[in-house]
Amino acid sequence: LFVGTHLRDFETMAQTALLLQAWKKNYRLTVVTSPKFHHCFQGIDNVELYSGISDQKLLNLYQDSDILALPLLDGTANNSLLEAMACGLPIVSTELPAVRDYINNVCALLTPKADPQAFAEAINRLLERKAYREKMALESRRRSLDFSWQKIASKTREVYESVCS
Repeated sequence: LFVGTHLRDFETMAQTALLLQAWKKNYRLTVVTSPKFHHCFQGIDNVELYSGISDQKLLNLYQDSDILALPLLDGTANNSLLEAMACGLPIVSTELPAVRDYINNVCALLTPKADPQAFAEAINRLLERKAYREKMALESRRRSLDFSWQKIASKTREVYESVCS
Protein backbone atom coordinates (compact mmCIF):
# COMPACT_ATOMS: atom_id res chain seq x y z
CA LEU A 1 0.00 0.00 0.00
CA PHE A 2 1.23 3.51 -0.91
CA VAL A 3 -0.77 6.46 0.46
CA GLY A 4 -0.61 10.23 0.11
CA THR A 5 0.87 13.06 -1.94
CA HIS A 6 2.89 15.43 0.23
CA LEU A 7 6.65 14.80 -0.06
CA ARG A 8 6.05 11.38 -1.60
CA ASP A 9 8.71 10.05 -3.98
CA PHE A 10 6.47 9.01 -6.85
CA GLU A 11 9.40 8.30 -9.16
CA THR A 12 10.95 5.80 -6.76
CA MET A 13 7.58 4.14 -6.11
CA ALA A 14 6.82 3.79 -9.83
CA GLN A 15 10.29 2.44 -10.60
CA THR A 16 9.96 0.02 -7.69
CA ALA A 17 6.64 -1.27 -9.07
CA LEU A 18 8.28 -1.73 -12.47
CA LEU A 19 11.15 -3.68 -10.92
CA LEU A 20 8.78 -5.98 -9.03
CA GLN A 21 6.80 -6.48 -12.23
CA ALA A 22 10.00 -7.28 -14.18
CA TRP A 23 11.06 -9.76 -11.48
CA LYS A 24 7.75 -11.55 -12.18
CA LYS A 25 6.67 -11.12 -8.60
CA ASN A 26 2.96 -11.52 -8.16
CA TYR A 27 2.58 -8.45 -5.95
CA ARG A 28 -0.09 -5.79 -6.26
CA LEU A 29 0.66 -2.21 -5.35
CA THR A 30 -2.36 -0.28 -4.14
CA VAL A 31 -1.85 3.47 -4.60
CA VAL A 32 -4.09 6.03 -2.88
CA THR A 33 -3.22 9.50 -4.12
CA SER A 34 -4.48 12.51 -6.03
CA PRO A 35 -5.46 11.82 -9.66
CA LYS A 36 -2.80 14.31 -10.76
CA PHE A 37 -0.19 11.68 -9.80
CA HIS A 38 -1.90 8.69 -11.42
CA HIS A 39 0.11 9.23 -14.62
CA CYS A 40 3.25 8.15 -12.73
CA PHE A 41 1.89 4.60 -12.68
CA GLN A 42 0.50 4.32 -16.22
CA GLY A 43 1.48 1.12 -17.98
CA ILE A 44 2.43 -0.69 -14.77
CA ASP A 45 0.27 -3.80 -14.60
CA ASN A 46 0.63 -4.54 -10.89
CA VAL A 47 -0.74 -1.15 -9.72
CA GLU A 48 -4.28 -0.42 -8.54
CA LEU A 49 -5.08 3.33 -8.29
CA TYR A 50 -7.51 5.06 -5.92
CA SER A 51 -8.41 8.64 -5.08
CA GLY A 52 -11.22 10.40 -3.24
CA ILE A 53 -12.13 7.30 -1.25
CA SER A 54 -14.04 7.22 2.01
CA ASP A 55 -12.33 6.88 5.38
CA GLN A 56 -13.84 3.39 5.67
CA LYS A 57 -12.41 2.33 2.29
CA LEU A 58 -8.98 3.68 3.28
CA LEU A 59 -9.16 1.77 6.56
CA ASN A 60 -10.09 -1.39 4.63
CA LEU A 61 -7.09 -0.91 2.32
CA TYR A 62 -4.76 -0.55 5.31
CA GLN A 63 -6.26 -3.63 6.95
CA ASP A 64 -6.10 -5.73 3.76
CA SER A 65 -2.51 -4.83 2.88
CA ASP A 66 0.68 -6.65 3.84
CA ILE A 67 2.99 -3.63 4.10
CA LEU A 68 3.10 0.14 3.75
CA ALA A 69 5.53 1.17 1.00
CA LEU A 70 6.30 4.84 1.51
CA PRO A 71 9.29 6.29 -0.33
CA LEU A 72 9.66 9.95 0.62
CA LEU A 73 11.50 12.99 -0.68
CA ASP A 74 11.61 14.47 2.81
CA GLY A 75 9.49 14.27 5.89
CA THR A 76 7.68 16.02 8.68
CA ALA A 77 4.67 14.66 10.55
CA ASN A 78 3.22 11.72 8.65
CA ASN A 79 -0.30 10.41 9.24
CA SER A 80 0.13 7.61 6.69
CA LEU A 81 2.90 6.08 8.80
CA LEU A 82 0.82 6.30 11.98
CA GLU A 83 -2.31 4.94 10.31
CA ALA A 84 -0.40 2.00 8.85
CA MET A 85 1.28 1.27 12.16
CA ALA A 86 -2.06 1.43 13.98
CA CYS A 87 -3.30 -1.23 11.55
CA GLY A 88 -0.23 -3.35 12.24
CA LEU A 89 1.53 -2.93 8.91
CA PRO A 90 5.27 -3.35 8.59
CA ILE A 91 6.82 -0.31 6.92
CA VAL A 92 9.25 0.09 4.04
CA SER A 93 10.25 3.75 3.80
CA THR A 94 13.10 6.15 3.20
CA GLU A 95 15.88 6.69 5.73
CA LEU A 96 14.97 10.14 7.07
CA PRO A 97 15.11 11.64 10.57
CA ALA A 98 11.36 12.36 10.47
CA VAL A 99 10.62 8.70 9.73
CA ARG A 100 12.94 7.59 12.55
CA ASP A 101 10.82 9.69 14.94
CA TYR A 102 7.97 7.22 14.40
CA ILE A 103 9.46 3.82 13.78
CA ASN A 104 12.09 1.52 15.18
CA ASN A 105 14.29 -1.11 13.51
CA VAL A 106 11.85 -3.88 14.36
CA CYS A 107 8.76 -2.46 12.64
CA ALA A 108 10.36 -0.97 9.50
CA LEU A 109 12.97 -1.37 6.82
CA LEU A 110 14.52 1.90 5.68
CA THR A 111 16.29 2.42 2.38
CA PRO A 112 18.42 5.22 0.94
CA LYS A 113 16.63 8.12 -0.68
CA ALA A 114 15.72 7.70 -4.37
CA ASP A 115 16.93 4.10 -4.58
CA PRO A 116 14.25 1.98 -6.32
CA GLN A 117 16.46 -1.11 -6.37
CA ALA A 118 16.94 -1.06 -2.58
CA PHE A 119 13.27 -0.24 -2.08
CA ALA A 120 12.12 -3.16 -4.28
CA GLU A 121 14.55 -5.53 -2.55
CA ALA A 122 13.22 -4.48 0.89
CA ILE A 123 9.62 -5.05 -0.21
CA ASN A 124 10.52 -8.39 -1.73
CA ARG A 125 12.41 -9.46 1.41
CA LEU A 126 9.39 -8.65 3.56
CA LEU A 127 6.82 -10.27 1.33
CA GLU A 128 8.82 -13.48 0.96
CA ARG A 129 9.33 -13.92 4.72
CA LYS A 130 5.94 -14.28 6.35
CA ALA A 131 7.21 -14.90 9.90
CA TYR A 132 9.49 -11.85 9.70
CA ARG A 133 6.63 -9.74 8.34
CA GLU A 134 4.31 -10.94 11.11
CA LYS A 135 6.87 -10.06 13.79
CA MET A 136 7.25 -6.60 12.25
CA ALA A 137 3.46 -6.19 12.08
CA LEU A 138 3.10 -6.87 15.82
CA GLU A 139 5.88 -4.42 16.65
CA SER A 140 4.40 -1.82 14.32
CA ARG A 141 1.06 -1.99 16.14
CA ARG A 142 2.80 -1.93 19.54
CA ARG A 143 4.89 1.08 18.52
CA SER A 144 1.81 2.96 17.28
CA LEU A 145 0.42 2.91 20.82
CA ASP A 146 3.29 5.20 21.85
CA PHE A 147 1.52 7.88 19.78
CA SER A 148 -1.96 7.50 21.29
CA TRP A 149 -3.81 10.74 22.01
CA GLN A 150 -3.68 9.97 25.73
CA LYS A 151 0.11 9.64 25.77
CA ILE A 152 0.69 12.66 23.53
CA ALA A 153 -1.72 14.79 25.60
CA SER A 154 0.03 13.74 28.79
CA LYS A 155 3.46 14.63 27.38
CA THR A 156 2.14 17.97 26.12
CA ARG A 157 0.68 18.74 29.56
CA GLU A 158 4.06 17.93 31.15
CA VAL A 159 5.80 20.37 28.81
CA TYR A 160 3.32 23.15 29.62
CA GLU A 161 3.56 22.47 33.35
CA SER A 162 7.36 22.62 33.26
CA VAL A 163 7.33 25.89 31.29
CA CYS A 164 4.64 27.52 33.43
CA SER A 165 6.08 26.62 36.82
